[in-house]
Amino acid sequence: MTELRTVAVAGLTLALPEGHVARVLGRPDDTAAVESFLAASPDATLHHQPAWLEFDRSINRRVDLLVVERDGAPLVGIPIRPEGRTLMVGYSGALFPPGDREASLKRGVRALVAVAQANPRLGLQGAQSLQAPAYDDVSRTARLAWLIEQEGLAGPSQWSRLLTWSPDRPVPGIDDDPLDHLGEYDAKLRSQIRQAARHGLTVDHVLPTDASQASVVYADFTDLHRESWGRTGLRPHRDAYWVGLSQAVLRSGGQDLVVLARSPEGELVAAATCHLWGRRAIYWAGASLPSGLAAGGNPLCLHVAITRCRALGVTTFELGRFSATETGEKEQSITRYKAQFGGQVTRLTTLATRGGRVESAAHQAYRVGRKLRVWRGGEHFYG
Repeated sequence: MTELRTVAVAGLTLALPEGHVARVLGRPDDTAAVESFLAASPDATLHHQPAWLEFDRSINRRVDLLVVERDGAPLVGIPIRPEGRTLMVGYSGALFPPGDREASLKRGVRALVAVAQANPRLGLQGAQSLQAPAYDDVSRTARLAWLIEQEGLAGPSQWSRLLTWSPDRPVPGIDDDPLDHLGEYDAKLRSQIRQAARHGLTVDHVLPTDASQASVVYADFTDLHRESWGRTGLRPHRDAYWVGLSQAVLRSGGQDLVVLARSPEGELVAAATCHLWGRRAIYWAGASLPSGLAAGGNPLCLHVAITRCRALGVTTFELGRFSATETGEKEQSITRYKAQFGGQVTRLTTLATRGGRVESAAHQAYRVGRKLRVWRGGEHFYG
């Protein structure tokens, strides 16, 4: 019988197949090697960075990044965020070596399979993030997706909507009137945004540069978020969460953009936040009062966020994930709402195992659907 070695990571003891060794970001002797692989992998995102994982750990406690090696070569990086018997590769996805060579990618995928098989009581679940530069390499993306499917690791279909702009497209100025940049949206959405302005809503944006600025911005945002989430029966986050999140983005080399819409009386009625990292950005959270919702504050805030991100050099803006088989009316309405912003629908490369074997399609769909239900009214929160 093959002897398995073990590694302690995120409160778990994982078995490693013979011939494989593991490095853990949170283990001081391994930190430099893990960070080196992280810097080289085109699959790396804001959500893999040490500062982000440190923030996630402060909320969820059991979080780390595992890199599996063989013969001294790193093969695959696995974000570990356990939920029950599942090792959540999660929102950020697995990390593979640079380049599009099939042999290199195949070794990484097979290492991932080997780890899953060595831990038969634990499963993997997640998707490769569209926030990764790897998605710009169509050849590599297709090859990786094929290898994952070939090895029986493919999860249920997930999709996301991307707005993209080529580098030669005119870029809005950071102080431009957002109403001058509505050309690509559905006519109904353009009308809603113009009506929000006619209702007297005024919008500004903030890019917090330190915890002090973030505390001021998120003091207002948290009140709005609390009321907005209260309408859906969800427990809201506190100020410290939002300030910590903002700092994690900054310390990871990104930017945190907060857009605030106020009524003619100066009341904050709607808001949206985005995270920028390199030339990519993702819509992270939105909230509104009933009055802001009725006045069109939500699409106005998201539009301003998109426009300001473009002005800051973003060429790919992600509106968010969804399932094509979603049956909930709330989730379907969110998908329809985001579709009005145009862009392209992109399929994600997904991973899913349970107990070392591929789950049934029905069970996979159930699990993905459950995870997607953290999206409420245009709000997505990691943690």
